[in-house]
Amino acid sequence: MGFGEITAAWVNDVGRVRENQEDSYVLWLAPDGEAASGLRAVAAVADGMGGHQAGEVASALVAQRLQDYLCAFADQLTFGTAAEVSEYLHELIADANAAVHRLGAQIGGMRPGTTLTCAVVWRDQLVLAHVGDSRAYLVRGMRCERMTRDHTYVADQIRQGLMTSEQARTSPLRNSLIRCIGVEPEVRCDLSTRELLEGDLLVLCSDGLSEYVQDAELAEVVASRPLEAAVDDLKGRALERGGHDNVTVVALQCGARVILPEGAELDLAGEGQPVPEAPEPPAEEASVAGEPPSGVSPGVLALIVLVVFLVVAAAVPRLVRRPPGPTGDTMTSASTSTATTVPPPPRTKAGPGGAASKVGQASLMVLFSSDGKDVVIGSPTGGLVVEGGSGYTVERTKEGNYRVRLLNAAQGQAFVLVPKGGGVEVGRGLLSTRANEASFHLTNGQYELRVGGEGRIVALLTVTTPGTQAAPSGVR
Repeated sequence: MGFGEITAAWVNDVGRVRENQEDSYVLWLAPDGEAASGLRAVAAVADGMGGHQAGEVASALVAQRLQDYLCAFADQLTFGTAAEVSEYLHELIADANAAVHRLGAQIGGMRPGTTLTCAVVWRDQLVLAHVGDSRAYLVRGMRCERMTRDHTYVADQIRQGLMTSEQARTSPLRNSLIRCIGVEPEVRCDLSTRELLEGDLLVLCSDGLSEYVQDAELAEVVASRPLEAAVDDLKGRALERGGHDNVTVVALQCGARVILPEGAELDLAGEGQPVPEAPEPPAEEASVAGEPPSGVSPGVLALIVLVVFLVVAAAVPRLVRRPPGPTGDTMTSASTSTATTVPPPPRTKAGPGGAASKVGQASLMVLFSSDGKDVVIGSPTGGLVVEGGSGYTVERTKEGNYRVRLLNAAQGQAFVLVPKGGGVEVGRGLLSTRANEASFHLTNGQYELRVGGEGRIVALLTVTTPGTQAAPSGVR
């Protein structure tokens, strides 16, 4: 490993104006510093949009895909290079785009969509995926680089020289995205890789922060404060200046670093420009329509066409599109498609006797909300049993949901969902009276629902997907 322990800090605030939280985030650190696959950390910010509840569902769905098929399988996945990590991450984004797009077709009205900025640390390499206007920054010494480019109308106008930065800040179209996950059948995702060094800081944020805090100010704050104090400071500045949007910041620190004096000015760089597309061939080299290229006989040309046809025909049945992953300090732009109808199977690790261990599992959608002082838990397809934790009672409603009776009001309380006995959390959020406030895809097993500041266990969930047998219930 090229640097020491990774530490992290995050904030996820609803803001001062909005009532619902459309930002979702992922923050996972390998329990032992590095998983068997070489994965060390996953951080992501997804900012949903699309009307009542649609945005929060879209961002939560994408975040859950990363949790279910990257973080949860960190010890079973096998990666030989950062390019393979990039390829696998691209497949997950393709699946997420397909799932959100299908959701939009089902609910009608304004299509749900979400941004996504995801940083995966594999050994000493950063793999970055980006769609939309959430951002990623790299602070290294006295330099701060914005590694992503905003996929917005006004940012595109600035790049073309048709609008100034000041005009963009006041434009009514400043939040209009030209790329996001889920709205279109296909979406282009920027993918990049680079080496990380001791002391590097990675900062991911939604536009609820970047709307109020400029790059230079962000760089000074994170470089001159301990990590937790820095993200709290950034959130406070966004709220003080209006807080009209949800504010999410996730930060990673690679090993130890030197904290700079307050007020230090860092050099600013970058906007995550991808490598340019290949230029069109010169006019004199282009073939005349209907004529074979110079030096190629019609018979050879026919043979070439036949071979190309056979190769394309053989590739059509593949459901997952696998573009080559980038290497080095490069950025590419890849397309994802709704052709992927299920999450891609994780790469498997050889089990006993050399056979590949089966790590892909079916999952069950479980929904959470609150009803007065109670928590309501249900699944639209069944396969869920809920029992009360110590001191808490559970009753089955006529709708088939479970009501967990809390001692205090549930609304506004934080919750976290973890495997029974502990482990990597599978979800967290705040309880509210909105139906289906949070949804999670859970694989077979038992999970503890912990609510409140003390993290008390109020319910035990047993998940059984169709065709399987429920695990025996544990002690309440």
